[in-house]
Amino acid sequence: MIYETPEEAKLRLGSTVILHGRSALWVRNTDAQYGDEDNGEKITDIRLDTLLLPRLRSQKWVKMSDPKLNIKHLALGYINMQDEVSCYTLYLRRVPVRRYKQGLCRENVFIPESPKMMPVGLVPAQQHRGPRGRIPMEEDGGVEDEHENPKPLLRDRVTSFDRIMKTDRFKDMLNNTYPEYAEVIDTFRRLYENIPLKSMAFTKILSVEQDDSIGLVYIQYKGSKVAYSSDAGASFTLPRKHKHLAEVFEEHRLQLA
Repeated sequence: MIYETPEEAKLRLGSTVILHGRSALWVRNTDAQYGDEDNGEKITDIRLDTLLLPRLRSQKWVKMSDPKLNIKHLALGYINMQDEVSCYTLYLRRVPVRRYKQGLCRENVFIPESPKMMPVGLVPAQQHRGPRGRIPMEEDGGVEDEHENPKPLLRDRVTSFDRIMKTDRFKDMLNNTYPEYAEVIDTFRRLYENIPLKSMAFTKILSVEQDDSIGLVYIQYKGSKVAYSSDAGASFTLPRKHKHLAEVFEEHRLQLA
C-alpha cells in the first residue's frame, strides 16, 4: 500500500481532487479495511470516502488498491472558461508547498488572474465568496438578501480553486478532453462573434487567442503568446526566440508561415 494508515492517507489526500478512471473525486475522509489475521487488526486496504465532481452530491467509496485510482498523474494545463458573455482560458500549474498534498487542492494549484478583470454580469450578493473561496454562511454574520444590492461579478472572483473544481471544464482538463483546433475557430465565429477578445484551449499546453480589434490570432503556449497569424489562423508566424517550438506546432498540425 502507498500509505500504511488511514490517517496518513488523509494527511496527503484529504480535501483534494483525485481521479478514478475518468471521474474526478473530492476526498472527504478515509478509513481502514481489516483482514482476517489472528489478531484481527491488520490493515489490508484503505478506503477513500469521496464525492463525485463537479456537483459534489454523489458519494463514492474507493479502495487505495483499485487499479483505476489515479493520485500520481494529475497533469494540469489550460482550462476553458466559457459562458454566454465571456470566453477565455487559464493556465493552471502545480506549485510546491510546505505541507505536501498528493491530490490537487487550493494550496498547490496556481491559478493566474483572469484576463482584463472585466465585469461579466451581475450575481446576487450572497453568491460572493468569503475568505479562501468559501461562501459566507449565516454564522459569519448573516447572508444578504439575494435580491438586494447585486454586485458585478469580476472574472477574478470566479477563479478560486474551490469554484473551478466544481466545473465540468476542470474535469475535462484532467481527462485531457479538448476541442480540435478547427472547432475552436468555428466556435469563435458561431458563439462569440460579438466578443472582440477571446481565447480557447485545444490541448493542455496550447490555446488560441483571437483579437478582432486588430485582426490577429495568437497561439499561446503554457500561458505565453508565442506565435501570431494575420490570416484568421490559417498559418502562424513563429518569432526567432520561439523557433524551438516548431516541432510542437508540427505535432499539432498548425501551419507555419
